[in-house]
Amino acid sequence: MPQVNPLHLNSCPAWGRRGKTGVRFPLVLLHYSPQGQCLFSPFQSGLPSIYFPSAKRILNEVDLIRREMGKPEQELLQIEINNAQPREVFFQALTLYKKADRMCFDHTRNTGPIPPKTPAGKILPGDVFVVLKKAMIRVRCVSDHWGIAKSVNLPVVNPYHTPSNVYMKILEVNRELNFLLDVPFSPSTVYRRVLETIQLVENLLQNRYPGIKTTELPEFVREN
Repeated sequence: MPQVNPLHLNSCPAWGRRGKTGVRFPLVLLHYSPQGQCLFSPFQSGLPSIYFPSAKRILNEVDLIRREMGKPEQELLQIEINNAQPREVFFQALTLYKKADRMCFDHTRNTGPIPPKTPAGKILPGDVFVVLKKAMIRVRCVSDHWGIAKSVNLPVVNPYHTPSNVYMKILEVNRELNFLLDVPFSPSTVYRRVLETIQLVENLLQNRYPGIKTTELPEFVREN
């Protein structure tokens, strides 16, 4: 198995350039052979090994906050995720950011910046990494407020992790965060957001294609 070293992206001959202000790229993990040859970058290959440790590290931090709050540990999720794509992982990470920001507000009354924008084109693993990085800042907001030391359990990088593994780990974090919020995200919150999205899409369609017929809402049926 190739050795994994935390080096700057432009340390690999196939990647990166230096501008006048120095390195343009963030710190990432590159995979090297024992002889020091750069084999591949997770950003380049699309492998999620670069952001699975980020998700696991956030989970470790949230767990420390849970213990500080005296909350009980939740049971493990008994579900399996298959064939998740970077786009699906991105929106799961976006939910994580929003919940982390809500938790920070609950404890400090501090609100973070608006959530990261959804890329217009194809969503790449690097986009997920950016959201997770911002979410960690919001989690650390709570940890710093209560003087909780950073987790010393650093996740191990596994180059064979898939987007489904990352999706599942982020889902675990979201579930844990929901139990720590003063006002947890509820089904009605999700339903209201879906209705807002439908209304927004309908307005865009009407502006773009006046007179277009939109899908009618299904008839309400009361269950016996």
